[in-house]
Amino acid sequence: MLEKIPPGEVEAVLTDSIKDLLHHRRFERWMVQQRSLIAIDGTLKWSGIVPHAQEMLQKHSANGPTIYPGYGVKAVWVGPQGMAIPLLTELGANSEEPTEEPQQASERKAFRRLAKRLSERFPKLPLTLLADG
Repeated sequence: MLEKIPPGEVEAVLTDSIKDLLHHRRFERWMVQQRSLIAIDGTLKWSGIVPHAQEMLQKHSANGPTIYPGYGVKAVWVGPQGMAIPLLTELGANSEEPTEEPQQASERKAFRRLAKRLSERFPKLPLTLLADG
């Protein structure tokens, strides 16, 4: 099934499917006080010695090659007994703020973009965000 979907459209197909399930009230048991629980967490998606984009973070090593980690922030719908459905992912990028740790600045900016996309995709859905520090 996924072979027929262009890579750039997978996320839209997933969120459209979730909207359809919401419309048919299939997630009511997943609600807590009539709100959806959405876990937000930073994640390392990949790491390598070849940059995939100019804005990727860089980790320099005195003895080895420069590593390009692909950090991101993901939103996951949390359900009963730990069930989780991935919703959106926003990849991080280099920060212009040299005083911050690059990963933290990257994740903070990615969270802002992710939160905006989440509210655009699900504008009427009451959400409770679960996040770590």
